[in-house]
Amino acid sequence: MKSTKDLKGSFIEILRKDNFRKILQLIQDKGWHIHFSIVQILYYGFVDIVDSIDGLDVDLLFAFKAELYKVLKKDPNTTVSIFKKYKYPNVATKDINNFLSEILTLIESVITEDAKRFIINPFLLVLKSCIEKAKEQKELTFIQNETTHEWVGEFEQFYKQQILNFPKKTLVFDEEKQVMNQIAEENIIINGKTLNNYSFKESESDAMIQVCDYVVSILRKYIIFLDRLESEVDADIQNFDENQMNNYKLLNRILAASLDYNPLFVHFVASQHTVAKYHMYIKKYGKIE
Repeated sequence: MKSTKDLKGSFIEILRKDNFRKILQLIQDKGWHIHFSIVQILYYGFVDIVDSIDGLDVDLLFAFKAELYKVLKKDPNTTVSIFKKYKYPNVATKDINNFLSEILTLIESVITEDAKRFIINPFLLVLKSCIEKAKEQKELTFIQNETTHEWVGEFEQFYKQQILNFPKKTLVFDEEKQVMNQIAEENIIINGKTLNNYSFKESESDAMIQVCDYVVSILRKYIIFLDRLESEVDADIQNFDENQMNNYKLLNRILAASLDYNPLFVHFVASQHTVAKYHMYIKKYGKIE
């Protein structure tokens, strides 16, 4: 089975696929668990803005990052044009005021829309106030003196994190030439011992890598499905037909079992709103009936 051919369409559409059920049923029958990392690229690329603002409550940083992410992804074309204009993440010191002013315009637009629906978002209001004060900062530490237009850097750090988290496990990754070369340039060491608990294999020659590739495609579309308003997600779930609902519950049972087996099997670099929905639906639909 090839995910590129079999999993065309949205998450709602692939829930109807017979192979969707078969692959998950195989995983459940074998007692396998799913070990994965989810990185929302836009979120990952934007959060340095929040980290560069002085005076933010550290305990609320993830809430502020989630709110800014919602604002900036609302109109991607406008966001991209602003970032290109100011050579993000290499914003010049002379442009700090203007750059943050354009971000504030986007935030104010969302606040105005919320007000029309009688919604007040205190996190967004506080974030707006802090960004206004940040216009007076001499520097924005994490979005200056970086490579122009390179929003997201290298990904080998996510591989290294898994290697370090599971030094006594045997890890097998799908071949990624760039990542392989980057990891090979630097020894990964714990307590003076170089770790060699990992390898890379071609998907064409390894059946388990093919299974993983299929599951990754499912999870990618599932996270996109969750990355919306909770009311929209709930409405779609309520409209699932019997086949879709059975497959959705099967997916959540497997995700719940994996999380229960080892919480470190799930790693998110994503909006806390998306992560919260992931866990909420596991609790609601992942129970064994």
